[in-house]
Amino acid sequence: MKKWVLLLLTGLLVQACGPDQKPGSQASPQAPAAPVGPAFRLSALAPATGGNFSTNWCYGDFTESVVINAEKEKINRRYFYLGAGVTKVNVSAANMVAAFLLRPAENGVTEVYTGAHFPECLSLPGNFNVTDGSPSIRYLNAQGLQFLIEIREEAGHPLVTIELPADANYGMNITHCKNCP
Repeated sequence: MKKWVLLLLTGLLVQACGPDQKPGSQASPQAPAAPVGPAFRLSALAPATGGNFSTNWCYGDFTESVVINAEKEKINRRYFYLGAGVTKVNVSAANMVAAFLLRPAENGVTEVYTGAHFPECLSLPGNFNVTDGSPSIRYLNAQGLQFLIEIREEAGHPLVTIELPADANYGMNITHCKNCP
């Protein structure tokens, strides 16, 4: 009788674990699907300090201006086309600046870099509300600087829109890095 119970329990364990697992092993969780663009995701890059432009984009040559356009119907919205490589976005109000980097990745996804990645020159990561795979990011700092960033595809190219608060007196500077890897 004991052998029969032992065989039954062994069979139940094998059935519960599935065909590719051994009794006592953990079931592997289903990995989330990789986001497909147009969408944003936070980069997994480790923080970089010191060094040079090849390891720390804070030292990059961000002298190539990107054309910023204004929407005709919504005058508080600005947009630009995101090219290959690293693009720096600065949004300013009074003496505050929100700075972050964008870089196209695979499958139409755009990586977002903040102070979590380059603490010497970019804004605090806690000011960004980013959900991987989402086409939008909300920025809000403790002093009230706030805006919404959205991405979509237009004619096969990523188009980034930044919506500023109505009647806000914000400035914006967008540059492309000439020497960032």
